[in-house]
Amino acid sequence: MQSTLPARRVEITLQQDGTLPLDRLPFQAGQSVGVIIRPVAKKPDVANAYPLRGIPIT
Repeated sequence: MQSTLPARRVEITLQQDGTLPLDRLPFQAGQSVGVIIRPVAKKPDVANAYPLRGIPIT
């Protein structure tokens, strides 16, 4: 019987040559794994989190 490990989330940045270095993964050598690649959502600009703050309501 094969045990199922929980999914692992890793955020890395593409290198200049377009490769993704994946090191020190918690899997055995030769084990098959599935990979899903998606862009990370941009975080909101905290400097402009409340753009209407201080503007009077008229």
